[in-house]
Order: sequence, then C-alpha cells, then structure tokens
Amino acid sequence: MTNRRQLLSRIIAGTGALGLPRMVVAAGLGVPVGATALTEVFGNGMRLVGVAVEYPEAVEALSLSLADFSVEGRTLTDVLAATSTDPADAASRGRFVLVMLDPEDAAARLYRRTGRDVVLDAPKATVTAAGHTLETTAARNLLVEHFEQRSFTDPENGIVLAYNLFVPPGFDPAGRYPLVNFMHDASLTGKPVTMTLAQGLGAVVWTRPEEQARNPCFVIAPAFDVTVANDQSETTGHVDTVKRLIEALAEEFPLDRDRLYTTGQSGGGMLSIAMNIKYPDFFAASLLVACQWDADLVAPMAGHPQFIIVAEEDAKAFPGQNAIAAALEAEGATVARAVWNGRWSATEFDRASRAMLAEGAQVNYVVLMPGTVVPEGESLEGAAAHMSTWAIAYDIAGPREWLFAQRRS
Repeated sequence: MTNRRQLLSRIIAGTGALGLPRMVVAAGLGVPVGATALTEVFGNGMRLVGVAVEYPEAVEALSLSLADFSVEGRTLTDVLAATSTDPADAASRGRFVLVMLDPEDAAARLYRRTGRDVVLDAPKATVTAAGHTLETTAARNLLVEHFEQRSFTDPENGIVLAYNLFVPPGFDPAGRYPLVNFMHDASLTGKPVTMTLAQGLGAVVWTRPEEQARNPCFVIAPAFDVTVANDQSETTGHVDTVKRLIEALAEEFPLDRDRLYTTGQSGGGMLSIAMNIKYPDFFAASLLVACQWDADLVAPMAGHPQFIIVAEEDAKAFPGQNAIAAALEAEGATVARAVWNGRWSATEFDRASRAMLAEGAQVNYVVLMPGTVVPEGESLEGAAAHMSTWAIAYDIAGPREWLFAQRRS
C-alpha cells in the first residue's frame, strides 16, 4: 500500500496547491449507511489501517475535516473522499469517506503472536462520523482478497494440500509467467488456509500492484496441516506434493517452467531446501529466510542459486546456514557474504543489495546484525530474533528483484 499512501498525499497536496481550504464544515455529510474496515499486511502481520464510511450521496473532499471523525481507540491520520472503499480511488468527490488510521497504534495489530502461538483478530471498528456512530459490518484487504483458496490431492501419495493461489490480473494465456511458491513456518501448522496471507509479507508482497507491474507472476501459498520439516532434517511427503501441485498448475496456467521460484521462512525455508536437494533442477532459484538443514545433505543443491537471510541472534538458523555455506563452497559454489542492519531504510537496503549482487555469486548470504532485528521494546527471549527475521526480509526489494532475474539453465 505504499504507493496508495503516496497517492493520497498527492491528492491532499494538490488541494492545498490550488489555494483551497483543507477543512470546511461537514454539515452536508448526511447520515452514513455503512462502514467497512480496511486492512493492510505488514512484515509482522495484518493491521487495521482505515475505515471506509459509505454515504448515500457523493461527498466533497474539501468538506472533510479530521475533527468531524473519530475511531474508538485509534489515532486518525487523514480523511479522504473516494469513489470506492479502495484508497487508490481517492478523489475530489465520492460516496465513501476513508478515515485513515495510524498503523503504529497498539490497537492496529490484528495478527498477534505469543511465543510461537498466533492469533488473527477479526477486523472491526467503531467510527463516529459527524455525530453518527456505527460499527463496521464488512472488511477488506486489497491484496489478500485477490487470492483464491483451493485444494490439491496428490495422485501418488494421497496428501490433501490446501493452498492459496494468486493469478495475475489480465494475464495473457499465450504468455509465460513465473511462479513464486511461498511456504509458511511451523507456527501456522493446522491454521486456516488464509492465515499465511495475513502473517506477513512472504505470500502477498509479490502481488502488490507496483510489484506486478514490474514482475507479473503467479503466487501460491500452501497451508500445511502437519509439520512438514523438522530439526532433524526430515520431511513428510509434502516434499513431493508441493512439486506435483506446481506441475499441475503448469498444466492449467501458462507458467514458465524455467522461472519457478521457492521461498519460505523457518520450516517453509527448510522444506524449500529439502525440495532443492531432492529435485535440484526444478526451481530456478530460492529465497531462504531464517532456516537451516543438515549441511552434510546439501551437496546436490550446490549448483542452485540462493539468497539466504538469517539473524545472527538466531540460535539455529545462523550456525546452520554458516555450515551450509561452507559445505556449498566445498562443492564449488561461490558465496557472497554481508552483514546488514535490520533497521536500515529502503535506500540503504537497496545500496547494500546492489553491492552484494555485483559480486555475481551463486549464493548470497546475508546476516542481520545483533540488536537490529527484534523491534525495540519487545522481548529478546525465545525465538524472537528467529521470528522477527522474516518481518524484515520480505520487505527488502533487492532479494525479490534478484529472484526474478534467475532462470533455470
């Protein structure tokens, strides 16, 4: 939604440039007829970021004032007229007033975790609009809602796998499109199929409009009902089922079999490694986040392009990936290494990504330095650094762009 926020800012700035008043009395607002909660997925999960208030008649943007609206327990950042509940449709007039909320409010978080347990709260809010109070009765997320929920039955081992599928809008049946396979961590095992879309950016970041404009692609996000990879470097039959699912999708949709990519965090990254060991020529490249594997087993994937991101404070993934990088080098792979600050700006991450990729290595290994991964004020106990790694990793543009540049040789 970053571009949407920029769009909203431009609209407001434009009214000021015309010399028109930003705040005018809202006496003409009338009585609202409904309210929809607006959510957005961030690196650390889904948040409630706005309320779209619907009116029977069009509202003028210049008649809106922050003072005329409130949302219980939340900080307002703007109010905008729009032609729909989509912030991209902000306009000079429309039947919807978008009450934008500060995503950093404590009450904004819908996806919560305690240790390794996770909960997704229903998005709802109480909004007061020019003296009229109403509850939200619907909710939408502009990225999540474009995924279709499906099920695949493996014809060979009988495993039934629920998954989310994103199909690029207006795709050309005569074209050839890459596919990104995102696999979640063990905290979501047995959770509803859509939870993997709400827990962070791993599944949805590829579907942002600006991302699709640069790299149109299909995305799948399986939802596992059992632990598919463990710390003993063992897997279930899902190592085969995910591959067969992708092969089935390649028969249904115009996928480019030379541009199939896998990515995952923790257990999902581990299953990606296991798939690359068993099927080293299937995926063109992997983005591996906060995961590890038995280094004695990784020789078959020595020729496989990888971008690896771990936190130095991760007690398992950091030593595990050190051992894997050394084992791959022993097999002839080139490895570029770097230490990054997890709190860098997007510009700083871009600069560091360019420097690393300029080395042209087969394996790009990034370690996030201590004290920069777990958010300030949060506990460092347990798996905090481990689970905070993917909140950072999938929001860095460089590794994503690198992935799409890879082709199976």
